[in-house]
Amino acid sequence: MTILKNIKENRGRVTLASVLITSLMLASVGLYVFVNEVKADAITAAKDVLSNSAPDAAANHTLTFTINNPIDAGDTLSLDFADGTFTFGTAGFANTDPLDYDITDDGAEKAIAADTACAAQGFEIDSVASSTFTFTYCAGSTAIASGSVIVVEIGLNATNGGAGDTQLTNPAQQAGDGTADTPIITIGGTFAGTGDILVAIIDGVTVSVTVDETLSFTLASDTAAACPETIGDTDHSDDTGSGAIAIVLSSVASPATADNFEFACQLATVGTNASGGYSTTIEEDQPLTSVGLDVILDGDCDGTCTTTTSALWGTNTNSGFGYCLEDVTGNPAETADGTDWASANQCDDATPFFKVFPETPATPEPVMASAGPISGDQIRMGVKVSFGAAQAAGAYTNTLTFIATPTF
Repeated sequence: MTILKNIKENRGRVTLASVLITSLMLASVGLYVFVNEVKADAITAAKDVLSNSAPDAAANHTLTFTINNPIDAGDTLSLDFADGTFTFGTAGFANTDPLDYDITDDGAEKAIAADTACAAQGFEIDSVASSTFTFTYCAGSTAIASGSVIVVEIGLNATNGGAGDTQLTNPAQQAGDGTADTPIITIGGTFAGTGDILVAIIDGVTVSVTVDETLSFTLASDTAAACPETIGDTDHSDDTGSGAIAIVLSSVASPATADNFEFACQLATVGTNASGGYSTTIEEDQPLTSVGLDVILDGDCDGTCTTTTSALWGTNTNSGFGYCLEDVTGNPAETADGTDWASANQCDDATPFFKVFPETPATPEPVMASAGPISGDQIRMGVKVSFGAAQAAGAYTNTLTFIATPTF
């Protein structure tokens, strides 16, 4: 009452009491406004998954965080990839290309538009400057509620509406080998949420191991039971003396066998870890030749086979010495030649084809091959001979040589 009376009695004059009262009232009002200002709440559960953590490497980023303030229409969301010590490269990104960015709200995709092309319920990429991406939540959009999980993808992993084609570049290495640099990525914007995400940038660990080169080649005799009857006439695979490095056609020297086919089989097996695979060829040192230097000429099958071209050989009066091939494991014979040892022409087919052996120094003929590493490629080779009644008696021999060549 005393204060009011003093004011009334001093109407028209500013007294010290009036000034003090006014000041107190303004101070009280100002204090009230400050105390009730809305404070920003930090984002939580924040992380950034990089597709590549090596220094200077291009990488996709998948940032995930929970907001504790709503994002209203017109609010901005910023991602700052430069913390003053480390800077991620953003060359190639632009606010005119929205395909490099995806944003989801609790798993629901939000459309991303180029700058000035904002549409309700989506974001636009406003700017990419100083390694900071700034997005605006478009006018007319329903607020994204506090507590929502926001995921922002930047790079080739952005696929909503089209494929992203640009990646951020990791900072150059500053720490020593084996120690990660830890750049800070700052989440901010006018939506009143803020927070930091740390990532580790570190060189990958180089692992090395040396695998020794390997090559195996084996020859083995084959049984008469396994040697195909389609080769024709008498099988000598089980004859005494035959083995891994010997084929004995014991009755060849007998006149009683004139104009009959005599044959036997051998198995060849190759394995190698050579990256370029291998090739195997065969050649003979001479025609079948006796001590007296009589020979059984190689012949030409039924008139058309050569050292390089296969053909039918079903007429036993067509004398000569030749061979057929059959894939046992894999398809090394067909791979080696491409056409002559196609599946319909092999030893075990109804119409097997034959070739004659090239004689040194002629070019050896391919019999097995693989384009890459292989374990246990295997062929069956059937050798066949026929001669006339006038063939001179004697023990005829020659040597067949396989040459296996890996490409490491």
